[in-house]
Amino acid sequence: MLHSFIYTMDPATARYIADHYGYLMTFKETVAMRHALYYAQSETAPHLREKMYDRGWLTKDPEILSLLARGVDQCYLNIASGILEKHREEIFMNTCPRCNGLARTISARQCPHCFYSWHHQTVAELEFRYPFPEPGTHFTISGRLISGTIATGHYLDLTSIGINQQPCIISFTQEDGHHEDLVTILTNGLTETRKQLLVKAGTRTIHMTSEKRV
Repeated sequence: MLHSFIYTMDPATARYIADHYGYLMTFKETVAMRHALYYAQSETAPHLREKMYDRGWLTKDPEILSLLARGVDQCYLNIASGILEKHREEIFMNTCPRCNGLARTISARQCPHCFYSWHHQTVAELEFRYPFPEPGTHFTISGRLISGTIATGHYLDLTSIGINQQPCIISFTQEDGHHEDLVTILTNGLTETRKQLLVKAGTRTIHMTSEKRV
């Protein structure tokens, strides 16, 4: 569930959305952000800009540059508002359980506003390595147990890797392999889109919790 504060888009919220859900930008928005980045980096070396244009790091496309006409911050605000409007269900706002303030990153477990910590909600951490999509909404993942204890009924907190879902663990197997605790977990409730995002995630750390966050 999204929290009401995000309807008032501010620079911090816009940066959060753009940084963690940049793959939802349009092609032109992506080019505009890249242009802004490299243009700023070349402020002290403007003689390098022609090479940047040649390499496609900077653009002269007037339609793309128009996105930056009111400044980079406003461009972020516009892009983030568009992403939120079109992909609301895919966006997870990592907000503090106590004060509802937005955390700095999608995987943070401490509030930068009231300093409340919710690290205690994590019961285990898994280094996710191998995804195996199953028929329907089921999904099997394997990896190395970094810390903690897994139990049936716990939740995979995929929000920490940018996927707005916390599926329940249906079953799991655990074995000791070469000084590593190797775990295979079966879960369900994943849409095809989120399955593909999980497949593309690569080796990442996933938190497991005893209850869902809202």
